[in-house]
Amino acid sequence: MRAKANSDPRTLPAQVVFQPRAGGLDSNPYVFGSGQSASQKVHLRAGPLTLVYHAGSLRNICWKDFEIIRQIFITLRDENWREIPVEISGLQINRSEHSFFIQYRASCRRGMIQLDWDTRLAGDPSGKISGSMNGAAVATFPYNRIGFCVLIPTQATGGRVCQVGTIGGNTVSASLPEDITPGPLFTDIQSFAYQVDPHAWLKIELNGDLYEMEDQRNWSDASYKLYPTPLRLPRPKTMREGSRVEQSIQIEWKGPKRGGTPRKTDPIIPVLSVGEQVTGRLPAIGLGLDGESEDWTDLQIDRLTQLRLHHLRVDLKLALPDACQKLEFAWSRARAVRSALEIACFFSDQLDDELAVLEQAIQRVNPRISHFLVFSDHDRVTPIRLLKRVSPVLKKIYPAVPVGGGGRTSYADLNRDRSICSIADMVAYALNPQVHTSDSLSLMESLPAVGKMVRSARGWSGNLPLAVTPITLKPQINPLTFTPFPSAAEELPSSVDPRQASLFGACWTLGSLKYLIESQVSSLTCYETAGWRGVLETKTGSPNPEQFASFPECVYPLYHIFADIGEYAGVSVHPVHSSHPGRLLALGLQKGRQTRILAANLTEEPLEFFLKLNQPLQSFRCLDESSVVFAMKYPETWRLQKIPCENGTAQMKFLASPYAVFTIDCGLTAHPADTNMKTLYLNSGFHTQEEYEQSRG
Repeated sequence: MRAKANSDPRTLPAQVVFQPRAGGLDSNPYVFGSGQSASQKVHLRAGPLTLVYHAGSLRNICWKDFEIIRQIFITLRDENWREIPVEISGLQINRSEHSFFIQYRASCRRGMIQLDWDTRLAGDPSGKISGSMNGAAVATFPYNRIGFCVLIPTQATGGRVCQVGTIGGNTVSASLPEDITPGPLFTDIQSFAYQVDPHAWLKIELNGDLYEMEDQRNWSDASYKLYPTPLRLPRPKTMREGSRVEQSIQIEWKGPKRGGTPRKTDPIIPVLSVGEQVTGRLPAIGLGLDGESEDWTDLQIDRLTQLRLHHLRVDLKLALPDACQKLEFAWSRARAVRSALEIACFFSDQLDDELAVLEQAIQRVNPRISHFLVFSDHDRVTPIRLLKRVSPVLKKIYPAVPVGGGGRTSYADLNRDRSICSIADMVAYALNPQVHTSDSLSLMESLPAVGKMVRSARGWSGNLPLAVTPITLKPQINPLTFTPFPSAAEELPSSVDPRQASLFGACWTLGSLKYLIESQVSSLTCYETAGWRGVLETKTGSPNPEQFASFPECVYPLYHIFADIGEYAGVSVHPVHSSHPGRLLALGLQKGRQTRILAANLTEEPLEFFLKLNQPLQSFRCLDESSVVFAMKYPETWRLQKIPCENGTAQMKFLASPYAVFTIDCGLTAHPADTNMKTLYLNSGFHTQEEYEQSRG
């Protein structure tokens, strides 16, 4: 079925036809990642509602300043739940002052999957937004999901009254949850509405499939998701060659017909303000042990040592014959960089034999251990019976070392099975931002959910220490098979994201660390040491430089995030408030009378922002598109290049290029800073936005 409309949106008056640029806005691999570019966003209106078109989807649908829908998009998921990339052609965008009409052709091609469809999206002056997809399979293929998905932001909607229309015309009244709910929220949905304010409702009608809603904060996405095909139904399904898929969606705004001005004209200048009180201390921060067979060079060892890592993580598969050798190797690398080990033990069905192997290996190697994590080869969450059996053995050897367990692949699994809290010394779960989506905008938008996961876990785990490990940009294994996702020979491995070596990767890393650190987790383990999933490159460099751009033996931009934090290891966390945390965020650290602020532009556009301090600025450094290559190749020299600032300055204005990161050092004096002193306008090579744009051609 196609969405109905009162009038033909193709005949909108006073249309302006948008012509997309070819080739993207930018393709600097060290800013966006190899194969990535700054994406085009088109600002639209549907009567009182403002929104953005971006890469085939409608995003950030707002009434005034209230975001009512995060995103409307069409997805195709294969039998392994991987999202298949969509190629868009024939894009046409007609827009007027209060309405729009969009149409394009979409194609999915990967392996057996071959599906084409036509998409139409429209908005009218009454606030109605409609969409339709009409397509056909070019080949027969398995899939888990096809169709429209709707994301509702969680930050402002939790606790709001909603009404769910189900099969047979029944309507159920409920509330959107504030705490993270482990299972489906609502099932068999045909319509969904929620109360935006006392005088306004938003209603969503869905046709062409049965829908379900889940709380995506379980996977670090800051949204409730309406999606087709309930999970209780058998899968994968089969799409036969020539079969058609037809779906439609209609959004109806039931409220005031006046909204805000288009957000593209709003002069948004975020403000960072530093709080007065500290809020806790830095957790133990470590890295995963890389899987590279190369020996580390002296330069790599020195650079990793400079991070002041608390631990390295090693995964011991005790069913394999090399477990003892792997532990020896891991301890030699941990000693080289002056850190302890986080040992993740994986057991199969031969528990007694594998426990003997582990006990013998530990007594032989005698490593310094931060903590043990216990997992099963066959379970997503540590079974309580396994932890009861393993913990006494490990405690006999290392009585003071915590022994814990938790979710191997996500917080969602741990949230569904919390039984180990009764006997564990600590609780752990893995984190990555790409379970549901992979575009850069969505990954940045969902950062606040990282902190919400920690607060949710604290609600049911009590005072148990929390460890988030490993933190990666992409899923490392398929949660259904516990093996890596398959990838074609010409592709990067499925666990590798080219944004690992980009400014984007540095910004996402800073954002996730900010929310985790401020939530007071006990331990964090991020990425790996060297290689595609690491913080620095191997001595031989990227095996596929066209798809993963780097330099042999360089550091990645995110290395400098860990180095900046490592220089303040073990110190207090100083709160820094952002007036627009979706565009700009910052982490504050305090050591004695010194404060360090790490601030990041989370957008792919230049951004002005103010920083208001309660103490004088000493110096700053900026990692951006003009400095990133030098900072990767010569990190020691670049880290010494701090720009001194006028003594006593307590208010500054910065201009940040896309995904730029600022390291700002401040110092307390005997007298309060004069907040009326002149404002500084600081950046890393340009003085106005006009100069910045001219530099980009």
